[in-house]
Amino acid sequence: MIDGHKIGNMPESIEIMTYRAPYGKDPVGRAIASGRQEIELITDGRGWFENEGSVIEAVRGAVLWHLPGEVTIYRNDPVDPYECLVFIFPYAEGEVRPAPRYSRWADPIACAAFAEEVMKRYHGEKTEPALLARYVFATLQWQAHAYAGSSAASGLPEALRRALDLIEKDFAGPLSVARIAETVGLSVPHLHALFKLHLGIGPHRRLVDVRLAEARKLLASTNRPIKEIAYDVGCSDPVSFCKLFRTRCGTTPAVYRLKFTRKDGS
Repeated sequence: MIDGHKIGNMPESIEIMTYRAPYGKDPVGRAIASGRQEIELITDGRGWFENEGSVIEAVRGAVLWHLPGEVTIYRNDPVDPYECLVFIFPYAEGEVRPAPRYSRWADPIACAAFAEEVMKRYHGEKTEPALLARYVFATLQWQAHAYAGSSAASGLPEALRRALDLIEKDFAGPLSVARIAETVGLSVPHLHALFKLHLGIGPHRRLVDVRLAEARKLLASTNRPIKEIAYDVGCSDPVSFCKLFRTRCGTTPAVYRLKFTRKDGS
């Protein structure tokens, strides 16, 4: 279930440029001019840029979303210089940041296919510029926010990333906070502290969130009995599952299914 909120205006125009950093020397970091935002999609090599006082490595699949005044990559690998596509969109003063400054494309093959498709469309004769602008912007924005919500997001400790991956992989089984802590080599209090510090919630809340997300998907996309879905998402007591679902989702599983399932003639 996706909460609706404003995450930036959809642009109607786009400029696309390619950039290949020089061999053997660093590029000159460039501050983005007012009235525009530039997204660098790294397609090869590697470079480095600064974000909030930290130096971050950018490799193939990295998405760097620069707003006015922010500086592009300033350091280059001399033997493996980076290459990128640069997407330039308008930016109005006071707009909310459309996406995190740094993210990574989850699937490198899909990323390469996107880059190839966009270049073909941009230089084609029959492409509507406004449609292409909206498509590119929305795709990059989606990938950036998906990365920000994943366990691969930069800045998370290794043990916490492993705990999140375990929850995503084994949520349907008899997974407990104690087992998560043991698997990643932490005490339960230390695991709780990491979750609270970096995510603002505890490990049990994250586990429940993942289970309920899967339950909502199954309710909306299958006709399987609710009792069966409860077991499939790791809840051993269907009655408790229904109570939890109503508390957290504001409705019963049955009503949720009706809301998101289209009937004949509707």
